[in-house]
Amino acid sequence: MKIAVPYLLLVDDDPADAQMLIDRIRLVKPTIDVLQFSDGYDALAHLEACKSDHLPIALITDYSMPSLNGAQFLRLLQPQKRYGNIVKFVWSTSRMPMEECQRAGAIDFFVKPSQASDLSAIVHTLMTHLALPTVHKT
Repeated sequence: MKIAVPYLLLVDDDPADAQMLIDRIRLVKPTIDVLQFSDGYDALAHLEACKSDHLPIALITDYSMPSLNGAQFLRLLQPQKRYGNIVKFVWSTSRMPMEECQRAGAIDFFVKPSQASDLSAIVHTLMTHLALPTVHKT
């Protein structure tokens, strides 16, 4: 699979949540690709196979997944310097794992939204962290 650089890596086992976030990202930043995996181990395999100049600029991982939670996934990346420039985010249905995720390297933590306006705020925050200009659409 050929993906344009820069791109975002999304790891979420819930297809509806993943698609909702991808759609909103593409709405506000149509020029950025999003590569999605439903399993942390598959995402890790992708990262390991990437050349250094083809790593994502950011990754967003769900916290609660069957084989590897978001904090565990981030902890696997921590010791490897090649992943140091990837901006890391976690989102979850609960704030409970926030501190654990931040200790594992997440720069920000989001609670999955129940309203589209909340999702817009999350995407705006993502783009701000990445210093990417956005198209203002609601």
